[in-house]
Parts: sequence; structure tokens; C-alpha cells
Amino acid sequence: PLDRLLQPYGDSSPMGLLWTFMGAAPAYVIFTGLAELAAGLLIACRRTTLLGALLATGVMVNVVMLNLCYDVPVKLLSTHLLGLSLFLIVPDLKRLADFFILNRPTHPAPSAPLFGAHVWLNRAAMAGAAIFIGYNVYTLVDEVRADGIRAAKSPLYGIWHVDDVPRPQLLTDRERWRRLVFDHPWATTVQLMDGERVRWLVEIDESQGLIKLRFPNQPQRQAQLNFERPNADRLIVRGVYEGRRIIATMSREEAATFVLSSRGFHWINEYPFNR
Repeated sequence: PLDRLLQPYGDSSPMGLLWTFMGAAPAYVIFTGLAELAAGLLIACRRTTLLGALLATGVMVNVVMLNLCYDVPVKLLSTHLLGLSLFLIVPDLKRLADFFILNRPTHPAPSAPLFGAHVWLNRAAMAGAAIFIGYNVYTLVDEVRADGIRAAKSPLYGIWHVDDVPRPQLLTDRERWRRLVFDHPWATTVQLMDGERVRWLVEIDESQGLIKLRFPNQPQRQAQLNFERPNADRLIVRGVYEGRRIIATMSREEAATFVLSSRGFHWINEYPFNR
């Protein structure tokens, strides 16, 4: 999210740091996601179960280590999935040892139809499996589109820097705003002068020019602000916030001005770009 660009490394949690460095490289996220999807599809077919289990084991070892080392709260689930992958490999351990370690010839694993000589039952089972796999792939892709590629953005999307408020710009001032960040349609972040970020749930009514703020898990803590947009890069906010009246004129900051967002991909690096 945009407000991560404003957060010092040292203030982030281990999980927050993991999510940030993963999100900073969408191509790597896609690569790891496709590896997990491929493992699941291969496991779903009997002839490729071993290949899928081997791929899943390689993928899940990395996932488990990330969860353990970066304090992600799905340690047991990921370890369980790794254990299931290893369980599927166990019947072929001897064949794998013969091939990879002992340099011995291996024989094909026995493969018999699921329902023996009942052709129509075997075909029905294959059709059912194809429908099941197709449905799951469709729902996964649809979820990625809804929450990732086509995820909705706030109508005030952007990082808004406060240019003018009727009080001095002191870094020790914990009441003066420094930035206002809109990313998702349901959340916003207020950054104070000392760098602290206060996250709110938000409802934006563009027709009425209203911003309604509600603090998570504290329904009595609310605020309602009026806003105007003289142009696409200017925002004026007025109202009562945390018991005091505010008025702030803001300008949009481009996320591309941050090195993490603007560095991009380079085939050749003559010198390390390490900051």
C-alpha cells in the first residue's frame, strides 16, 4: 500500500517487511504463485502426482521458512501443506533413491484405472475431476482480478502532502498533519509531523464532498470532513478531527518519486544500485 512508502524500515514489523519486499516485485509474486498453482494442478492428476508433490515440496519449504523467519501467522498451515506434499512422495521414495542417489534403473509405478474395467465410471471420474480443477482455477483467477490486477482504488487515490495549515511545521507537533494517504476505497492513513501513521476506515461520498472516518474496533471514535478538489492535483479538507477543527490544502505526491517504485527492471547493472 502507498503508506508503506512513507514508513521507515526500522518501524516495520518482520511480516510487514516481507509483504513489502514481495509486493515491490510483482513479477516475483506471479512466478511464485504460478509455481504453487502448477504444483496443485499436477497433484490433482494421478499420473503427475509425484511431479506435483516434488514441486510443492520445493515451493512449500521456501514458504514455511519465510513464515517462520518473518513471523507470519500461518506457520502451522504452511507446515501442514509441506507435510502433505512429503506424504505423497513417500510411496515413491525407493524409486527416487534408485534414480537420484544409487544410479540404479527404475521401473514405472503401477497405474490401474480408478474403477477397474468400468469404463463409464472412469470417464465420469475424469470429467468430474476436470470440472473440479477448472472451477478452482477460475475462482482463483477471478479472485486475483478482484483483489489484485483490477482491485478498486479510492476515488481520492494518492499520497497528499499538506502544503498549508494554520499552524507552524514542527516535527514535534503530534496534531499537525503531514500527509493524507488514500489507497483502498475502505481505508485511509493520516501521517503526523513526527512520522506516526494513523489508519482509519473511510467512506467517501464524492457527490456530497464528504469523508467519513471511523477508527477500527472503536466505533465511537469518528470524524466527518468536507473536501474540495480544485483540480486533479489539489485537495482541500475541512472539518472536525479528533476534537479540533482543521483546514488543510494539499498537493498530490507521485509514488514514482520514491526509489522503490521508480527503479524498475534492468538486464545489465554495471554497478550495484544498493541504497
